[in-house]
Amino acid sequence: MELVRVGLAKILSAASSFVVCAATGDYDDVPELLKRHRPHVMIVEPFHESRHGIRWIKDVAAEFPQLKIIVASSHSEATYAERALRAGASGYWMKNSSAEGSIASDRDGAGR
Repeated sequence: MELVRVGLAKILSAASSFVVCAATGDYDDVPELLKRHRPHVMIVEPFHESRHGIRWIKDVAAEFPQLKIIVASSHSEATYAERALRAGASGYWMKNSSAEGSIASDRDGAGR
């Protein structure tokens, strides 16, 4: 997953309207990073670990209501997107889309 994380950070950093302030592969690091950096947008893949991703999105959305949460996922089933959006995500991005598509999705979800 680190390769995906690093690659996505580079793609987003190259887009002039985004600044990548932090990246982690550990859900437990997220609250502290959010408190420290106060980002407008967070991109997360909540379905790749054993942790219950939908519950985690609900918890983060409740603690950081101003945060726009973009879910990045390899799951193409509409059920995953619907559940993520109902939990508090602002957008759902398919990881198999193009770099241009991901930046456009991130901008749309961020309200930019």
